[in-house]
Amino acid sequence: MGFRVELSKENQEKFDSLEATLNKRGVKSFDRNEVINTALSKMKSVFWDDIAQEQTPLEWKLKIALQDEKAKKDIEKILKNINLSKASELEDV
Repeated sequence: MGFRVELSKENQEKFDSLEATLNKRGVKSFDRNEVINTALSKMKSVFWDDIAQEQTPLEWKLKIALQDEKAKKDIEKILKNINLSKASELEDV
């Protein structure tokens, strides 16, 4: 599977530094895909879990939470504490 990646300036500088180092050591070319795959494979699984958590929409999290009775009760408590007069203002938006 292939796709294009836009590197940040900082990461591009790291890549350029690696390439310069390898050139000084006599390496004429290197497989950038291999470097990226190696870097990704060295990341701990918690990194991927954190990204998934950060990117997951709140609506999905609520849907899952509402399936758990304890979490559902906690959510109901939070919702009871919301100022309902402000909620009616939001309905007009």
